Formats: sequence, structure tokens, C-alpha cells
Amino acid sequence: PNAPLVGSKWWKGYCARNPHVCSQTGRKFAKNRAEAVLFDYFVKMYNQFDNAVIQSGNGKRFERPVHMDRNGRIVEDEKDGYGRPVQVDVFRPENVFVMDECGDNTHGKDDGNRAGEKKVVPRGAIPAEVVSTKNSHFSILPVSNLLAETVLVTVIFKGERLSPAWALGCDVFAEWVEGSEVVDNFGPGKRFPGLSLFDSNGKEIPVLFAATPSASMVGTILRDTFAALNRLGIARRGTDERGTFYPCAFIDGHPSRVDCDFLEYVNLAESRFCVVLGAPDATNYWQHHDSSEMNGGYKSELAQAKSDLILRKRLACMPAEIEQVEIVIIARPAIQNSYLVKENAVKSLLHRGLHPLNRALLDHPDIFATASEAEQKERTAVRQSRGIESRSDVHGMVAPAQQDLLSLGSASLLPSGQAAAAVASAAESLNLTGRTSRDIMSLLQSNASRTQARQEQLAADAANPNSTSPEELQRRYSEATRLTTGRVFRQGDGILGEEVLKEVQRRKAARAQLEADKVSKKESKLRQLATNYRDVKKRMAKLGNKYKHTVSDLKVL
Repeated sequence: PNAPLVGSKWWKGYCARNPHVCSQTGRKFAKNRAEAVLFDYFVKMYNQFDNAVIQSGNGKRFERPVHMDRNGRIVEDEKDGYGRPVQVDVFRPENVFVMDECGDNTHGKDDGNRAGEKKVVPRGAIPAEVVSTKNSHFSILPVSNLLAETVLVTVIFKGERLSPAWALGCDVFAEWVEGSEVVDNFGPGKRFPGLSLFDSNGKEIPVLFAATPSASMVGTILRDTFAALNRLGIARRGTDERGTFYPCAFIDGHPSRVDCDFLEYVNLAESRFCVVLGAPDATNYWQHHDSSEMNGGYKSELAQAKSDLILRKRLACMPAEIEQVEIVIIARPAIQNSYLVKENAVKSLLHRGLHPLNRALLDHPDIFATASEAEQKERTAVRQSRGIESRSDVHGMVAPAQQDLLSLGSASLLPSGQAAAAVASAAESLNLTGRTSRDIMSLLQSNASRTQARQEQLAADAANPNSTSPEELQRRYSEATRLTTGRVFRQGDGILGEEVLKEVQRRKAARAQLEADKVSKKESKLRQLATNYRDVKKRMAKLGNKYKHTVSDLKVL
């Protein structure tokens, strides 16, 4: 505490010597998400995507990887390509699906401005907008294929059971058509608008409605969503000149993905899906519907729809609230102007390395910075040929553990021989007696050990993507304390196949047996207590006034 502090001049000089260092406000970052942003982690994910597409018969591996440009065309020169070399030809992209649920509320207290929208007010005044205060949660699950087509939308309301009125909706501003068929008041722009969605070709998108107490995804709704894909003929399976095929889906690590009902359905022969997990704790990087074009656009459009409806109600002297029956009214323009815009969807799939499977995220600055030194050196030439290194928005910082201390900061100003000695001397003279310094060094060491172990396992899996046998997968899953999607992704092959199903069923049966044993034990205790009670009553009746209570008898009574 009495050590002298560096001054502002030193700090300015330090920043001048280290232009890659700056001072800015920090933000909270979840521990599991911080640990998930690893280069090998994403290599494993893309390997699992490739394997799932091939296993389901929707693609085949190229004889040798090819370079593809932004339009998915094969190019000869790597500098004309986008992302990494493509290893798999997805020849049935309409049969490979991506999906992600997005939750929101009817109130607008947490809504942001639409694309940074500003309002004109007198100087010194703060723009204030009236929003609804009724809090009715709901979730939207758009399902798209790799052709960037939204093929199904699931809407989850908050409630114990689904009310038909929520799905029909009620637009109080629509004129009631008198003297005609009741059905004339149903449809877009009418009193009961429902949720009619259309793609750019005018084709109607099917909508599935459901309800849960928290309006969140559960295994049964996920199963029903996949069942709807089968029932409506959206997902295809069969055999043709290219072989046997069935649908494939890339999904995130939500707990509903290891629900027994869902796993049983997707592993039945007649309804089989090859469901593969993406990086569970890094969905904001890879998931199609998490992109700014998709989810960002949806949130922005939804906030505008809420504002428009509240304004109309205020002008009509009605309560400025959004009811549950009006969710479909505000959801329709939001979905229509975000998830159903194909141009934005194509861009999102491209940048996230999903179609084509170009592994583009491996060049994302946050991910690329965690690659090995050899990988970074090898890739730098390609990135420079594409002009990536010169762009400040995509320039990746080298991880601190991989930086050359002899070429950074003050050391770069010294001759090479003196720099090495100065760095060694500084390391030896570090003061580790203070609590803060000890804690920092301890955290650095433990984090480095944990990261190294994780990277070694991920690198081994990435080098041998097809080496894990079903028996080995079953063993790994059975040894897990908790079978989570993270465990399936990291220690398995990421596919929610029969091995995962068997282990989930085994654990479910074990829990049921444990509960049955508890109930049986409780019933046995009650029977014994009843027997003891009858014995005490008999002795009391037999001995009459001569009976004397004991402690054990009093406990029974």
C-alpha cells in the first residue's frame, strides 16, 4: 500500500510504446462463455457439423478441400475465397436445419432504440416514451434451412395451457364485418388476425403455437417442432441415387436438447434426425439466428411494433398496455422484417461458416487470437492477401501467453541482448508478497493449466474426428457426474444419437427407482408405526390402570 504509484506521464509513455493497449470500461463476462471461445473448440464444432451432414446423407466430403467465394462458387486462388477451405459439399441444403429461440416481453421497458434512433427535443430535455408495464413473456423459435429459407416458426406463450385466443389474436382497431360469415373476420388486417407469415415468394410459413409456465423451451415443444417438420413434409428422408438420407439439424446447448421425450423422437427410425450440437457456450458467435441480421433485426422491429401499438392506443384514449392476445400483432411485422429477409439470412449463414461450411469463424479475431502460434503464422499470409489484417475491426490480438516480450513495449527499444536480460531481471524481481499479486499469479497459473488441458483434449479430438467409437462414447457419458449438452459436445461427438439417448434413459430409470425406493421406505415406516401403535393400544387396554407410559410408547402415540 505504501509503494509509489506511476504517474500520468508514465502511463502516456507506456501507451505510446504499446499502441495495442488502451483504457476502457470493462463489462461482465460469464465464466463458461469466456472459456468457450477457443480456436480448437470451434475446429471441433465444424468437424462435428461436417460429420453430421455426411452421416445423414445430405452431403459428401470433397476429394480435396476447395476454396469458395462469398457466393458459394469454387475458386482456384485462395485469396479469392472466403473463410477456410470447404471440406464438405452439402448437396441437400434444404434438408439441413438451424434454429434458435428468442424470448421477449409485452412491456417495452427493456427495449433499445431502433438502429440508434434519436428524437428531436428541446435542449436539455430527455426524450421519454410511454411503454406498456404488463409483463407477459413469450418466445419465438424460427426454423431455417441452409438455403436461408425460414420454413417454420414456433411461438411459445406464457401459461399452463395454450388458449386459442392467444393464437387468433384480437385487433381492436380492425373493423368488424357485419352481416357476413364469421370467417370473414379472421386473417391479416382483420379483427382476429392470427399470425400469417409469408416469404419473399408469397409462400405461407407454417406456425406452431405452444405454452409453458415460463414461456421457455422444453423438450416436449422441441419434439413437437421436429414432428411438425416431418408432418408437413419439410424434412425429407428416403433413398435415391446418392444413397440413404434423413434430415439434419444444428442446434445449441439448451437443456431441452437432452430431454428424454425429444431424444426418443429424433432417434426413432421413422422420424430420425441427425441432431448435432454447436459450441454450447458460444452461441453468440456461431448461431445463425443470433446474428445482428437475424436476432438484432427482430428485436429492433419488435420494439418498433410495440411503440406503434402503444401510440395508437393512447391516441384512442385506451390503456397503454399490450395484452397477451396482441402478441401475434406485434410479432408479425418483427418476424416478417427480420427472419424472413432472405438476403440477410444468406449473409448470416456465410459469415458464421454454416453455408457453405467454410469455417469462417476460425478467422474471427476473438477466436483466431487463441490459435497456436504456428496456426497464426500460417494463416497470416492468407489473411493479408485478402486485406483482413489491415482492417482494424477484424484484427486479432495475439494471446498474451503467445506474445514475444522481447519485441513489445520498452523491451523493443533495447538491443536484443540487453532486452532479454532486462525481461529476466524484471520477472525475478516481481513482488509476490502482496495479496493482490499472489491472487493474480495464482489465477493465471490455474487458468493456464485448465486451458492447456482443455486445448489438448480438443486438439486430439480435432485431429481424429472419427476415432471415437460408440462404446467409448457410452463410457464417457456414463462416467459423467451430470450429462449435459456441454459434456456431449466436449467429450463426445456432439451428435444427440443413441448413445446419449441410452444414457439419458438409464439415468431417468435410476431416478425413478430412487424415488420408488424412497416411497417404499416411507410406506414401510408408516406400516411399522401403525403396527407399533396397535401394540401399544392393546397393552393399554389389557393393563388398564396398571399401564405405565414409556418413552418409546409416547413417541409411537
